[in-house]
Amino acid sequence: MASKQIQILRDYSIPKALLTLSLPATLSMFINSLYNIIDTIFIGQNVGSIGITGLSIAFPIQMIALGTGGMFGMGGASIISRRLGEKRQDDANKTLMNVVFYSFIIELIYVTVGLIFMKPILRLFGATDTILPYAIDYMKFIFPGFFFFIFSVVMNNIVRAEGHAKTSMISMSLGAITNIILDYIFIVILQKGIEGAALATIIGQMANATYLFIFYITGHSLFSISLKFLSPSWKSISEICSIGFSALIFQASTALTAMLVNNILGHYAKNEIYIAVYGIIIKITSFMSMPLVGIRQGAQPILGYAYGAKNYNRSKEVIKKTFMALFVYSFIITSLILIFTPAFVAMFANEAEFIKIGTPVVRIVVCLMIFAPFTVFGSAIFMSVGRAKESIITSLLKQIIAFIPACIVLSSIFGVLGVWLAFPISDGVSGTICAFLVMNFYKELSKKELENS
Repeated sequence: MASKQIQILRDYSIPKALLTLSLPATLSMFINSLYNIIDTIFIGQNVGSIGITGLSIAFPIQMIALGTGGMFGMGGASIISRRLGEKRQDDANKTLMNVVFYSFIIELIYVTVGLIFMKPILRLFGATDTILPYAIDYMKFIFPGFFFFIFSVVMNNIVRAEGHAKTSMISMSLGAITNIILDYIFIVILQKGIEGAALATIIGQMANATYLFIFYITGHSLFSISLKFLSPSWKSISEICSIGFSALIFQASTALTAMLVNNILGHYAKNEIYIAVYGIIIKITSFMSMPLVGIRQGAQPILGYAYGAKNYNRSKEVIKKTFMALFVYSFIITSLILIFTPAFVAMFANEAEFIKIGTPVVRIVVCLMIFAPFTVFGSAIFMSVGRAKESIITSLLKQIIAFIPACIVLSSIFGVLGVWLAFPISDGVSGTICAFLVMNFYKELSKKELENS
């Protein structure tokens, strides 16, 4: 088993390796984003657009948890891929055990703080008096589910780092399918509303986490789950977190953006409609981006292994062919969303005012998402090769450096329209800067290749 996974990372042609590792990851991310959309559709069609507002408030909190899992998972995965490339199996195993330990500690902190301070947290993230009951009904179940959610995010990254992309696909698909089935049972049949959506979500996450736990304890992994490999230290946690920090920054900046938008929209008349529209924008853009993330996740271990093995020509080929795949997908999905926008909006909540307001807004928001490959894969490139500084910078670009200032300035000038205009502006600015940084790194790889020849 071990030799097969190493062979994929080391010997397969880039298109074949990328297809082998990215296709399962892309399918699992697609299914994952699909269940998030179906979750929202069930709420919108059975509770109404007001129910979607509760999910909109919960979204940034879930993104922080996702980012934390991504920090430990991607940071650990980057180290593990490079240790395997360097033939240091035991060190890779120690990284795995340390990642599991650190993530459990943070899960415990998040769940405790979330349950104790739920109301002020939800207020902070933009819940109005009307929206707060719906947000509470959702988050009172979601907070305890962070134990399963963060664990599954961490372990899916580690599984992919050792070349088991299909295992990650199965675990994520199992969670998503469980969630979808339970959505129908809890929301449609049992009429549990937003509480039913939350229960379906955490049970799906539990299924995902359980599958991964069984995979590791039954000896299917390259690594052993054993306390003898556990060696926590400030050095190990700083290395893991510094490399994976860009994943946390990316999701935390998304959370900060959502909190800002929710709070700005809450000051306008029709604030519930605007926040609900923003809720479906989150789902639609997530649906558009998740396959990009799946392709990126398949490319990361290939790039990390090649770079660790000082195979710079292969590293360049990974970058070039991954970008080609990302741009083809981005062009197709952006075109489809722009053409069929009214149908996508009505799918979430068939309310006349919701559709009237939502259709032009969605078109404005997604029109420049063709730049997404640079921001999505840019930070992943630097993370894969252990360049923490560049990885953090590229992760900060879209949300913190570009979107937040644009949103604040434009909303003060154009009102609610300015909020929506900030999205394509931040896509264009961040994509252009990331492209420049990636091209410079590509030239650096060419230089190293010449030095080694």
